[in-house]
Amino acid sequence: MNSADRGRPVLLWGMMGVGKSAVARELQSITSLNVVDLDELIHKEHGQSPRALIRAFGLSKFRQLEANSLRSLLRAGSVDVVALGGGCLLDLSLIHI
Repeated sequence: MNSADRGRPVLLWGMMGVGKSAVARELQSITSLNVVDLDELIHKEHGQSPRALIRAFGLSKFRQLEANSLRSLLRAGSVDVVALGGGCLLDLSLIHI
């Protein structure tokens, strides 16, 4: 079964430190699902951790970067599970992707 057969991806969301990334890694290790940790993706894309980006550019700018990364990821349609940052869904426009 490929990603297109599965429908929309599952978004793991919760407070910082509750284990979203750990759950995502475990899902990836026991399934054939394509799993992405959004914080890790942002780190790869921008060369800095989310914490460093927030310090450097402020929370508002970081949320824009985060939203753009999530939009691109979801529009690509190749992901099954996404571990989100704790504040990611505060942008309600993301719900309608």
